[in-house]
Amino acid sequence: MCCGEKDSEKVKARKQKYRDADYADPNYEGEPTDNALADGPYTKRSCTDVCCCMIFIAYMVGMVYIA
Repeated sequence: MCCGEKDSEKVKARKQKYRDADYADPNYEGEPTDNALADGPYTKRSCTDVCCCMIFIAYMVGMVYIA
């Protein structure tokens, strides 16, 4: 909810469901997971680790230079 927007009916129903949930129930399983995650992590992923690593290294070099 941002800038005074109202929740949709779907969001209201989901919030009410969790207000009414019995979390002390040992059989409570929570909200069902997305079917795309049923077989494990996504297989169609892009590699952003190299870019993030380069940015981190540049940040660390900059901090050493400043210090």
